[in-house]
Amino acid sequence: MNETEREFRTWLPPIEIRAATGGKGLGTIVGLLVPYERLSDDMGGWFERFKRGAFKECLARADEIVSLRDHDMARLLGRRSAGTARFTDTDEGVMMECDVPDVTYARDMMVSLERKDLKGMSCGFWHTTADWTDLPDGKVIRVITKADLFDGSVVTWPAYPDTSIAVRSRPVKPSIILDPRDQHRSLLARQRAPRYAAHQPQAAK
Repeated sequence: MNETEREFRTWLPPIEIRAATGGKGLGTIVGLLVPYERLSDDMGGWFERFKRGAFKECLARADEIVSLRDHDMARLLGRRSAGTARFTDTDEGVMMECDVPDVTYARDMMVSLERKDLKGMSCGFWHTTADWTDLPDGKVIRVITKADLFDGSVVTWPAYPDTSIAVRSRPVKPSIILDPRDQHRSLLARQRAPRYAAHQPQAAK
């Protein structure tokens, strides 16, 4: 895949924390990583949604997918091939389960989840098929129909108005917020693949 096609989307889903089994690790976090058929917030003159089943083919293969803290490979939480991170395609979207390791950065993350300082889950993906629609009211909708997942992260800054991280006994009302960011986690980065430049709204003069 071309590196320029790499994209990130972030949501506020309820994240559950389940107790560790067998005394190993810090427990398991569970949350909706990618919601299907939900419209994003305004991304600068255009909106976006993931079609139901957009990641189905990817998840049916043995593709490697990792679970991270803030898309940082130095803070690995789990890996699909090791069985410590699991990604499941459902009618609602892609669910992520991750068995959190007992390491310093993961302990800090779990404390922040309990305090509700962390409220975001974010997916890193390459889109392989997307359709653009211009609506009569002037809105431009990007529908991602097929994509390959490579990363599911717990993040600080969310961005679609309908996903959630929630601790099991204290659910958080879902809120989806969409916030694309680059590989270096620029907080305000909002970029689109060059092939869609024709849809980019012109800046006001």
